[in-house]
Amino acid sequence: MATEIDISADSSLDEKAALNIDDPEPSHTADGELRDFPQIPAEPDLNEKAPFNTNDPKSAPTTNASPNNPPQPLAPTETCILIPDLFSSIMSSDVHLNPQYASVKLEADARVARIMKKDSKWAAKNAKVDLAFLASSWCHTCDEATLNLSMDWNHWVFLFDDQFDEGHLMTDVAAAREEIDKTLAVMKGSLRVSPTKLPVRYLMQTISDAPSRRSPRLISPPTEFQSHWIDMHQRYYSGLLQQVEDTRANRLRSYTVEEYMDLRVLTIGVYPAIALTEYAEGVTSLPERILQHPSLQECMRISAEMVVLVNDIASFKKDVTLNTYLNIINLARKGNQGLSAQQAMDEVGVMMDNCYQRWYRALATMPVWGEKIDREVLRFVGICRDVALGNLHWSFRTGRYLGGPQGVEVRKNRILTMLTQTESALTAADRECLDIAAIYI
Repeated sequence: MATEIDISADSSLDEKAALNIDDPEPSHTADGELRDFPQIPAEPDLNEKAPFNTNDPKSAPTTNASPNNPPQPLAPTETCILIPDLFSSIMSSDVHLNPQYASVKLEADARVARIMKKDSKWAAKNAKVDLAFLASSWCHTCDEATLNLSMDWNHWVFLFDDQFDEGHLMTDVAAAREEIDKTLAVMKGSLRVSPTKLPVRYLMQTISDAPSRRSPRLISPPTEFQSHWIDMHQRYYSGLLQQVEDTRANRLRSYTVEEYMDLRVLTIGVYPAIALTEYAEGVTSLPERILQHPSLQECMRISAEMVVLVNDIASFKKDVTLNTYLNIINLARKGNQGLSAQQAMDEVGVMMDNCYQRWYRALATMPVWGEKIDREVLRFVGICRDVALGNLHWSFRTGRYLGGPQGVEVRKNRILTMLTQTESALTAADRECLDIAAIYI
């Protein structure tokens, strides 16, 4: 059974008071049914996207096409920014952790450091990133072996992604395509790799080879779920290729908010994360014709959008400090000349609220397929929500963004204390976050 998050005095689980979770009801019953949905509108429009300008729900700001026109720096008075209430609506429920989280975390963190041939300093920083928490919040009822697999996948996706962000594949389209093709071959079982020469691919190989008590193996013999598993990764890979092409052509700085979101919902990795959680939780029997229904596609898209928005809010202070441009708040400021950081943050909050509304509209258009399929559909919808929910709680916990007391305080007060031009040094907490974040680009 999944366990409600209960952080004890263990040094690796030291944020009990931090998470301040007070909703006693789980998001699912034992058989995966969702609880207590509020009233939903009768005639939803699944094509409606998140409004950016509150006076025109269909509009989104466009950016100046010149790459030499970056967003203005924060004003000296913008030392504090109020972030949206991210723990509301469908994100207001408790996060539930796999009861084997703490023990499996130690094993998984050590294993990935060994496979990647990393030293003890890297391993210590990686432990504070705490990808095991992320995996345990998604796969909260699976067995120990499958939880290990999920933790390995989370490490794999960060390591794989780094090659495309600022690594050797950042602008090399041909090499990026070759890396993706060979990784797909590993996933399908048609290519075997050595851990000594290709550790990132080898990590995916161990994931693909692993057996599961609940689900079929992720490689041969082929099943409908295995095709779905590949397809969900293909969405992620297609986004990475587009990113490499646009980076090479210097197009990223001319993105509109809508263009940015269309790319990031692919590159953020939510689609394969949903498939991973389906596998771990034993939700592998839904036919592809059901998964392709617009309502379920919309639930997946909304989950990805919420992860992007939370990621950019949680990392905004770090991104400003490191002069990282590609953040939706920066794009919003550039698209609306004169918009302050606080005003841009407020508009991102509107986008988040719109995700909640679209979620209920998607549920309102869900067909009735019959007891057997409907039960699995409810579990699938719960997985889409849990991937976003787990990411939200992780974002305020991980040392990568706002870890430790800083994350606790930001969640409690919703105040992001920014660095200004008058500050000559980072705080110790800021330095630690930047140091931890540096192990994954």
